[in-house]
Amino acid sequence: AVNNLMGPPVSAPTNESAAAMALNNGTDIEMGSEVYFNHLQNAVRLGLTSTHAVDAALKRSLLALMRTGRFDPVEDTEWTRIAPKVVGSKSHKEASYEAALQSFVLLKNS
Repeated sequence: AVNNLMGPPVSAPTNESAAAMALNNGTDIEMGSEVYFNHLQNAVRLGLTSTHAVDAALKRSLLALMRTGRFDPVEDTEWTRIAPKVVGSKSHKEASYEAALQSFVLLKNS
């Protein structure tokens, strides 16, 4: 969450600074606090970030939601017809486990 930037190791001096740091470094959506909602507008006023950066983040966020069908009618969205028992099925759990195994990266310490 953006409010975590207020503490170590970042220690942003203000909520506006934390909001600007997060936005300027690619955090398009904030979940878990209301720092963006309450302080991002003032961060723009203070010159810590820009309306262009806010617009770009909003565009990326909305585009992702549109691509997943979030704004489509429920009856037209395929994923709404998947039964919960299918999502939690044995084959899905096995596929998830296999994907997790294949995603591990081993690093060698020098």
